[in-house]
Amino acid sequence: MADVPAVNGKDLVSPEQLTYILIALIVAGLALGFLVVVALLARRRDAGSSREADELVAAAQAVRSAYPAQAAPASTVADEPADEPADAAAAVHVAGAQPSAADLDADLLDALDVAPPARGVRAANAPSETGRRFTVGDRLHEPGAEAAIAGFLALEPRRVPQEGPAPDPYIDPLTGLDTLLAWERTLAEENARYVRYRHPVSVVVAEIDGLGRLVDRFGAEPARRVLPAVGDAMRRYARRTDRVAHVGGGRFLILLPETDEVAAINYVERVRVACERWLESGAVALHLSMGWASPTPVGEIDTALRVAEERMYAERRRAPRSGTVDADPTR
Repeated sequence: MADVPAVNGKDLVSPEQLTYILIALIVAGLALGFLVVVALLARRRDAGSSREADELVAAAQAVRSAYPAQAAPASTVADEPADEPADAAAAVHVAGAQPSAADLDADLLDALDVAPPARGVRAANAPSETGRRFTVGDRLHEPGAEAAIAGFLALEPRRVPQEGPAPDPYIDPLTGLDTLLAWERTLAEENARYVRYRHPVSVVVAEIDGLGRLVDRFGAEPARRVLPAVGDAMRRYARRTDRVAHVGGGRFLILLPETDEVAAINYVERVRVACERWLESGAVALHLSMGWASPTPVGEIDTALRVAEERMYAERRRAPRSGTVDADPTR
């Protein structure tokens, strides 16, 4: 290594410092070269993408120009009757208007889903889906025809517009309670917890007697007012962790987690007192039959649900049957 100049007998730069400086310069040069290579590769990739896009645009223009709006030559239609009207001669001959598949790019045909037409079929004489024949004529020369066709082809398939938001399958639109689908999901989850931990749980089955007779005499509108009122009473006396479901007709199902049979009876009595007076005071007296049950220590909630349903039917049979109460237990 060459001698380093010295001042007053001391070196300006020591050999170790000079070595570090050279290493730093080499690393900086390598980093700069790596950045240059990366920039060149990125520029080359962008150029390739632009070239592919230009090729796709050119291919699409070629496909568009391959379908000219022209009538078929007279020599291509050999099976037409001689007395064909003059205005029908302007109809588009499908076999003559479209080029063969060999003249087009196979990939574009697959992407555009263009099927080769049947030979010898005139568009003006082609039957529709209903069997009616229609006349096409020279519609491609009308003002705005190309824009209309382009807009139609730009529509996405299998997209049907919906009027308003889709209904929630887990919320009953009439009462705002859970539907049967939501009830089954909740019951399965609670049954799994009960089998695992054996915490107390109760179920209640309730049904409005005489609802069918009310509908027969006054229509569906009074029933549509009774059901939300009964459902609101059941939800008002339930806790936030309880689940109340309207599963169709006049039937309601209630799930009471962490509730034994005594507490379930108290809930049933509160709902019955809240609903009975105004249900029985109408032109057609209604009665709310309710049954409750809790599963056994070794059973499951499904068994308790059947027991609650049997108690509900038993109470229904014991209900007073005046001339205004429906005697048919199915209604």
